[in-house]
Amino acid sequence: MSELDDLAKRTDAAAPQNHSQRVTAYTVAIARAMGLPKDEIRVIARGAFLHDIGKMAISDAILRKPGKLTYDEMAIMREHCYRGYQLISRIPFLAGAAEIRDCLYLSADPLPLPRTQARVLR
Repeated sequence: MSELDDLAKRTDAAAPQNHSQRVTAYTVAIARAMGLPKDEIRVIARGAFLHDIGKMAISDAILRKPGKLTYDEMAIMREHCYRGYQLISRIPFLAGAAEIRDCLYLSADPLPLPRTQARVLR
């Protein structure tokens, strides 16, 4: 999984240390506790590991901004969900993971939903 590790390191640059690994560990622990089959857990783990991959399309000015983001900046930041989905859904062995990682961001937040979530919820 070295290519995936490299991608995660790039997206974790502005996040707390080992963020993608911790999200993956928690997600896999929950999936195991639910008794899901190993092949499903593998797909879920990939999705969790790559959940922030779309941040590569967000400007560093927003990603590294100290302090609170404005409403407009937060809307741009939430686009990383859609960007990540676009990126990994085109890769055959990650297509299932694309759907999983997109679900990690479902929220009752008043900000506009990323495009893929809006598609699922409407």
